[in-house]
Amino acid sequence: MSSSRSWNGLAAAFLLLAMSAGAAAKLSAPAISIAGIHSPTLSADGAQLICSVRVENPNDEALPLTDGNVSLKLAGTPAAKGRLLRQMTIPARATRDVDLLVDLDMAATVSWLPMFMGSEAFTLPFEVDGYVDVSHADLGRITFHETGDVSMTESGLEVSQPGH
Repeated sequence: MSSSRSWNGLAAAFLLLAMSAGAAAKLSAPAISIAGIHSPTLSADGAQLICSVRVENPNDEALPLTDGNVSLKLAGTPAAKGRLLRQMTIPARATRDVDLLVDLDMAATVSWLPMFMGSEAFTLPFEVDGYVDVSHADLGRITFHETGDVSMTESGLEVSQPGH
């Protein structure tokens, strides 16, 4: 009987050890924020720009990004949608900027595009929603949401975000 108790105790110890190892292996979601918008292009096919998203990996293992998407609203109007340019891996305990190619909705932008081209000062609220897909069962799809203002000032175009 004592041998049976020993085996039960040993099995329980192994089970607890396995459960704690599984809990320790869980990953934390990376922090995601807008790092910048750059490289605008305008052609007969439409307008595009690059939206850089900063991904901060707090984990001890690399995070492979397999997909990503972003949508932009200016003054409450849907203005653009974008997608991850290429799959990439964020190294362990590292921060990387990830580029998304953004296509501007020309029909929606007609109303505010003259403001960007003119010399008058203005401020427009913006809202960015998006996600990145991480190829890891603990994380999967990680969403982000940011708001702020884009302004034309004497010194040029400025983007401000509360808390940044």
